[in-house]
Amino acid sequence: MDRKKAPSSLLVDEAINDDNSVITLNPATLLMEQLDIFRRDNLLIKGKKRRGTVCTALADDSCDQSKILMNKIVRSNLRVRLGDMVSVQVCPNLRYGKRVHILPLDDTVEGLNGSLFDAYLKPYFKDSSRPYCGVAPDTEIFCEGEAVKREDEESLDRFGYDDTGGARKQLALIREMVELPLRFPQLFKTIGVKPPKGILLYGPPGTGKTILIARAIANETGAFFFCINGPEIMSRMAGESEQNLRKAFEEAEKNALAIIFIDEIDSIAPKRATNRPNGLDPALRRFGRFDREIDIGVPDEAGRLEVLRVHTKKMKLSEDVDLEKLVKGNSGHFNIALGTSNPSALRETIVEIPNFRWEDIGGLEKVKMELQETVQYPVEHPEKFGMSPSKGVLFYGPPGCDKTLLAKAIANECQANFIKSEANARDVFDKARQSAPCVLFFDELDSIAIQRGNSVRDAGGATDRVLNQLLTEMDGLLAKKTVFVIGATCWKLS
Repeated sequence: MDRKKAPSSLLVDEAINDDNSVITLNPATLLMEQLDIFRRDNLLIKGKKRRGTVCTALADDSCDQSKILMNKIVRSNLRVRLGDMVSVQVCPNLRYGKRVHILPLDDTVEGLNGSLFDAYLKPYFKDSSRPYCGVAPDTEIFCEGEAVKREDEESLDRFGYDDTGGARKQLALIREMVELPLRFPQLFKTIGVKPPKGILLYGPPGTGKTILIARAIANETGAFFFCINGPEIMSRMAGESEQNLRKAFEEAEKNALAIIFIDEIDSIAPKRATNRPNGLDPALRRFGRFDREIDIGVPDEAGRLEVLRVHTKKMKLSEDVDLEKLVKGNSGHFNIALGTSNPSALRETIVEIPNFRWEDIGGLEKVKMELQETVQYPVEHPEKFGMSPSKGVLFYGPPGCDKTLLAKAIANECQANFIKSEANARDVFDKARQSAPCVLFFDELDSIAIQRGNSVRDAGGATDRVLNQLLTEMDGLLAKKTVFVIGATCWKLS
């Protein structure tokens, strides 16, 4: 008689027992009547990340009717955590396996003398059930192959969509371009469209390109994840680098459906490619290769709050901890940085929140008021401002009249990052957008912003090009990015 019924959902809770092949249910719950579950039945359990395992059902009166008790190993197999929902249904006609291939963790077989099967596998598999097949006396068990690295196995449990913060829009695009072809390949065949084969993720270091996004996609889709470390592929021997790369793709092809992730691709490509996609070889960016490019940038305030909530969801925080307040003081920090509350990037320029306040500057009350209305109010009350704020302010006056201190003080008052740099204009503005809200201060502005047409003696008109770039960047500033440009000069305006 086929007793297969529709699955029911239960809440995962901690089990006290150490048996990795059993789960515990309340015998009085209607679940057992609905699914015809009896003690010692085999149940098929599926987690939210498309992982499944088979366990034996036990009954316990102390178990809540809406919960299912399972230990850490079973949760690891399902890729679920405490509090997640799983579906449960009877697994009828469980067949016995003929061949089982299993590999140990590398640190468990160090210094092993003798047979791996006799020492570890034989007593473990005796009279035990394992996912999707039973182990019978005539089942052949093979353990050839290299031991699995523990960090690689444990990393699979670590990341899912709920562990990524601050990149929801980018993650949605990646899911559309990666998850849909993996799960529903027939959809693309039906509409006659070839799915994308490659995606280029670019952005500053620490924004979660490798760990948070690539591994989360692999874990959620259940795809084979093969990570190629660019520097490890490279070799001094002629032809060996190409052979290493070829082996990596062959291994992924054998384990299709698969995701190949090439980390630090700049070590393989002839030009920098991780955070400057225009430097990547054009042959790699054509259709059928890296034909989709997604910018994994620095998260905004809402994204930083999401990152902090992900990092602190397992912490026991005091009631007076205000994550929203912490986020306002961490503008420009990345995913990895927020995990340790330390700055992670923007190190090519001086980025800081200055410690100068209005009280440190004597006089200039009218100037302070104008700066508050121009810079501080749009940052603190954007919803009440009601109009597009000003993009820039020019300070002029003789040396020693506190032009630089005024710029630092207004940055401190609105808790904005402060960038002081005379570097390439485009790079500086990119850094400012990433660390918004930000005050971008150009000291001695007259040295790079002289009147156009006066640089004919300059080599190739370099000063005019810098000024043109500066004007272009200022015109391209968006109001929602809250980047304010302040320039200072000692020359009196004519």
